[in-house]
Amino acid sequence: MLAYFLDMPSLFKPPVEAVNVSVVSPDILDYTVRKAIKSKYKDILSVSLASSASLHGTKYTEGMFVSLGTTSGLPDFGKILKVLIVADKASFIIEPFSAWFLEHLRCYELTKNPTADLIVAEPEELNNYCPLSPYFLQGRLLVSPKGFLLC
Repeated sequence: MLAYFLDMPSLFKPPVEAVNVSVVSPDILDYTVRKAIKSKYKDILSVSLASSASLHGTKYTEGMFVSLGTTSGLPDFGKILKVLIVADKASFIIEPFSAWFLEHLRCYELTKNPTADLIVAEPEELNNYCPLSPYFLQGRLLVSPKGFLLC
């Protein structure tokens, strides 16, 4: 019986599954996006951009937030602008946000960091693999991690 399930094509999925993928030259992209890509990948002629991708079963979509890095002991967050695929490896084009913890709500309030440049981050650089969906409460942008973020 186990052999039947192991033979199913949907059991073992590829490490990266992407939808709505477009292959473009970095030179035609916006300057800030091009600068972020060139800082991570020096001599690249084309990149694949996707609106969403599934990495090892976890779906990442434009507009979701991920945690990467720390500042003063608090995790930093970033908004996924695009999923970038280079040489069959996925990474994210991220817009950095500043965050502070709201104890009574047990969530982080995010504010856009106007001076920060876009970042290209690989999944291994994230504090947590779980993407976060933002929500607004009384005009504040909030995210609630599903577990503890170890920075």
